[in-house]
Amino acid sequence: MDCAYALQPGYTEYYLGSITKFGADIGYRKSGVILWAVLAPTTNLGQGALAGHYGGATANAALGVGAGANVLVGGFNSSIAVQPVSIEGQNGLNLAAGVASMSMAFNKEKPAKSTP
Repeated sequence: MDCAYALQPGYTEYYLGSITKFGADIGYRKSGVILWAVLAPTTNLGQGALAGHYGGATANAALGVGAGANVLVGGFNSSIAVQPVSIEGQNGLNLAAGVASMSMAFNKEKPAKSTP
């Protein structure tokens, strides 16, 4: 997956990652988009701080366009929580529930960009 973290207007960091689900996952999906909120113990995260492994619980359902709920904890010293703030944009037929994990790596080839 490709991720963009917009810390503030004009500043974006990019990450590459993967999501692995454990449990029931029945159906197919053509594509999906999830917008996540980042909750951290500080407002001054260093560059690349979201990199790491995340784990938590997940559940979603789709018939055509669907919705889901996910909360994952990990990243820098397992102190960062990410949770969705919008509905997943799924296309297809799917039903999934279980424990999920996600790994993200800071994308150094696509550097963080800051605009004045």
